[in-house]
Amino acid sequence: MKTDVRFWILFIGMLALGGLVDASEPFNEVPVSYQGRFRPNDAAARLWLQSIYHRDSIKQEHREPFAIPSGKASDLLWQLDLRGHTLWDDAPLFWIKSAALKNALSLDLDRSYFSYSELTIAIKKSPQQTDDLLALQQSLLEFSRLQGNILTQEKALESSWKKLQEKHASPKETALSLDMQHPLQQRLSAAGSLLKVLPGRYHPGEWFSLHALRVQVYDSRKGHLVPVDNFTLYPDDVFAAIRSSYAAWTEEPSPKRLDALAETLNHAYGTIAGTPYLEAKGKHLLYPTITQLKIEAAYYHYPWITVVIALYSLACLGLILSRWGSALMAAAFLLHTCVLAMRCYILQRPPVSNMFETVVYVPWIAVLISFFFSNRIIKAAASAAAIVLLVILQLADLNNSLDNVQAVLDSQFWLIIHVLMVVGSYGVFLLSAVLGHIYLGMYLYERKETLPMQAISKMILQTMYLGVALLIPGTILGGVWAAESWGRFWDWDPKESWAFISSCVYVACIHAYRFHHIRSFGLAVGAVMGFLAISFTWYGVNYILGTGLHSYGFGSGGEIYYYLYLVAEILFVSIVANGKLKVPS
Repeated sequence: MKTDVRFWILFIGMLALGGLVDASEPFNEVPVSYQGRFRPNDAAARLWLQSIYHRDSIKQEHREPFAIPSGKASDLLWQLDLRGHTLWDDAPLFWIKSAALKNALSLDLDRSYFSYSELTIAIKKSPQQTDDLLALQQSLLEFSRLQGNILTQEKALESSWKKLQEKHASPKETALSLDMQHPLQQRLSAAGSLLKVLPGRYHPGEWFSLHALRVQVYDSRKGHLVPVDNFTLYPDDVFAAIRSSYAAWTEEPSPKRLDALAETLNHAYGTIAGTPYLEAKGKHLLYPTITQLKIEAAYYHYPWITVVIALYSLACLGLILSRWGSALMAAAFLLHTCVLAMRCYILQRPPVSNMFETVVYVPWIAVLISFFFSNRIIKAAASAAAIVLLVILQLADLNNSLDNVQAVLDSQFWLIIHVLMVVGSYGVFLLSAVLGHIYLGMYLYERKETLPMQAISKMILQTMYLGVALLIPGTILGGVWAAESWGRFWDWDPKESWAFISSCVYVACIHAYRFHHIRSFGLAVGAVMGFLAISFTWYGVNYILGTGLHSYGFGSGGEIYYYLYLVAEILFVSIVANGKLKVPS
């Protein structure tokens, strides 16, 4: 009960903290349509900058060429949107890691950041066309489209209107011709690709840039071009207030004017927050609530994972040295829970739809299970497992973007029933594997089984039981979901095959132990080697094989480190086994 109270106190405090963050800078929570979701401006800006600059803020040494003293992604985004890309053409905005790509473009291998100008020149001289180069060209093209207040389509409209005037076309003919040559919705969409903060009324979920406020239409009664009427979901008076604030900001782009514009936009969004914008087949999609936007802004504003790692590290040290580590472990677990809770609340789904989320969820399960044991060793083991995985998460630089779930996974029921069970089993087996390492390490040192090792052996068996109880039913339920989604229960898809292999490894290990074919030492070896099968089911199928119907989980990178992990584990088990053989019976 006390743990529940502490959790909710922390969670409510986090909500208040998110409010404080946004209260100081109103434009942080302005909703923006970015990459298929409606996000707070600060989060969208960080993700945008991360995608090309590989950081969510400007480095200190780059702030002078960027002319952004704060280094904040949102400040750069608003300036780019207002002024266009030209002023930043020579700023080191584009991060390149690939040495091969640098060689192909004759770039300095010792540098990682390059400007739009030098990359544009380098690409013109390069005859090669690789995937990395094509991706870079796409990023440069999108950057070049940031024209600020220069709306080329509006200039084209004015030119066409003047030509029709010279031909003395009638108002009706002029209106028809301009509508055909320069469709309004097309011009609204082309007005800007950043800061899409205006919800359109033409198509569900379509939002437009602030620059769309400068789009014009032909008024046949007046016989000339006039500002476009209200094209948003907001009432006419609210739309007029936004247009007025935007005009004031573009005339004098001061922080005060920007805050006024942000407050106007936030007030306007409050009229549609939490309402559905698309409904079909009994389902509906909602605009995020104000609270969801605040929580998402807070999620990206603070290094939650780094703090969790620090707390688990202190907890692990404390558990090894004394009992005071339990309190720190509880604090780390509560904050870890809050990270998952934030993702669940923001996305309104379980946090297990991509690799980033599973790497956060798996150690959470391991720590949760450890609380059911009074032994400090298993708690220290769970903390160590959480540290290792979360550090890998930070170093691997996985995409932590809060994205909508893939269409094939769009089932709250099956995400909870199948995915949480299967991925949850990974956390239990992770704990079992860490305990196996501890047992084998102690055996290597003691050269015999001691009473503490016997206790660890019992915990290994119990975690194996629980892991199998989650993995096998979860896999079977996955087959039921597959029959519902793909029309077949089982097809030996690589993911299905390795789930079956993993289940067999653990069932064989448990069977061998229960029928006295192996003892505690063999059980510990089975826990370590069994997790190799789990790791391939979890990582290998998605990142190495990359085939099968589970394509929504595919990724790339890290293969060499995974192979080193496999080799290290096999060597460790071999060394311990060799030492056991040399011990006289």
